[in-house]
Amino acid sequence: MPPGIFNQKRLTLPSPINMSVRLFHLKNETNSSCPDLKGQNYRASFHTRSSAKGPRKKIYRAHLEGDGPRKGEHAVVKVFRQAPGTEAMCDAEMSKHVLARKLARKFNKMVPDVSDKGESSQFPKYFKILPHVLIFREASPGDRIRRSHIIMDNVIAFTMPLKSTVDKVGMGNYLFHHSRQLDKCEWVLIEENLVVDQQYQLFLRKNGDRAGKDPTSLDAFVHFTYLESGQKYVLCGFQGVYSDDAGYKLTTPCIHSLDQRFGPTDKGLNGIQTAFSKHKCNNLCYNWPKPDEVDENEAERMEVSSENESGDDSRSSDECEGAISTDSTVAFGMDHLNDHNVSDEDSEKSSADSVDGKSPNGSLVNGGASAKSNRKFVTGEKANAGFVNGEN
Repeated sequence: MPPGIFNQKRLTLPSPINMSVRLFHLKNETNSSCPDLKGQNYRASFHTRSSAKGPRKKIYRAHLEGDGPRKGEHAVVKVFRQAPGTEAMCDAEMSKHVLARKLARKFNKMVPDVSDKGESSQFPKYFKILPHVLIFREASPGDRIRRSHIIMDNVIAFTMPLKSTVDKVGMGNYLFHHSRQLDKCEWVLIEENLVVDQQYQLFLRKNGDRAGKDPTSLDAFVHFTYLESGQKYVLCGFQGVYSDDAGYKLTTPCIHSLDQRFGPTDKGLNGIQTAFSKHKCNNLCYNWPKPDEVDENEAERMEVSSENESGDDSRSSDECEGAISTDSTVAFGMDHLNDHNVSDEDSEKSSADSVDGKSPNGSLVNGGASAKSNRKFVTGEKANAGFVNGEN
């Protein structure tokens, strides 16, 4: 036996566990995301087995990594099912969130906030609607409303996802059966996990059908989005969580638009009509015009315009003004729009939002509820602007 054989060091091999950690990734990981609303970038580490599936996306539990204040926060990663995600697909989804968030903020400001004290409470603010024109007014001391006649769950908010690409694919993707394997470098969405402490619910289906029996502010919000867009689109398909303290927190909505530019779930005019066929107005929106009413008013205006152009003087101008004022005035629970004068500030805001005209007596008159309105709508902001830091 050669000398010194017992003094040689033993050769050690790495354990199988250490080798697996070294050679394989146990979880999927993303690259750094686009900045969130506070300018912070995050990575997501997510499971290799999905926790939920939808027709278009798979949901994976995840947590955020990075240097921002949301480090360690529970999140979900949404992966497109039919094909590897692209940046354009992510931007299209995010544009829905941007639009929904802006509409929700406007709706929350306009819906009255009723105090919890007392049998009845005073409206701090109420609003009246003409098609394409929103007029804000302070309530007079005599305007009171019973708490039992107003819906209280009026706070609506939407999440804002981040987009990123897959950096590392975990070995668990090859252990479980998947209809499509996750690809490295494909685009995914990173979103707040709403089901950590609350129950995830479907409130309103994509066709506008209400999931529950009781009316909620979401029903009025559907109607509001139709008016605010100038009858160009409607939002529905609301799902997320609800709490008495914070109201609704919702994920990606479904949008039906006349030009069908909101992806495969956008059913166009048929989607709008179907949503309103399922819609039941409540105390927040019962006086707002619906698609069939808008069409009827437009036909009447076209008929009156045709008569005026042909020189038919059988009807006096006073009668025409009375007909327009009666047909176009829509009030929120009140019928005295002409009892108050519009302030200079309100007039400037209304002009900026394109008021078509005024009647000889100074009251606002609807100059057209069709798509011919010159109003600047929220939809003018393109999908690729969905990732601007900070929303107005």
